[in-house]
Amino acid sequence: MQFTTIDNDMESLQRAYGPCANSLLNQMSFLVGRIIGDEPTEWVFRVYANGLLVPVPPLVDSTVLTELLLRQTFHKAITRAAEALSVATNGGELPEAVVSACKEAEAFCRPSLVN
Repeated sequence: MQFTTIDNDMESLQRAYGPCANSLLNQMSFLVGRIIGDEPTEWVFRVYANGLLVPVPPLVDSTVLTELLLRQTFHKAITRAAEALSVATNGGELPEAVVSACKEAEAFCRPSLVN
């Protein structure tokens, strides 16, 4: 799947994921840190054709953090962020953008010829 890379723009992340944005970034930092051996301190964002905005450390070995592993990590991170928001709001409704991102991320992380 095609993507474009934009500089670290936290406003874009806030617009895309609303109240889950900070939790998403924390989860990505933790999960990516486990993969590459050190938590990233800087991010760029990939905007994929399906509309997902994915935080990515700017200088990472693509043989260590492969595209598929990055997508699976994002899926886990957005799902955990959504769960945390649900708990924090006592099971309140999640924003549509977050629900949509969780669904897109699930499909997005599956290996396929078109992704």
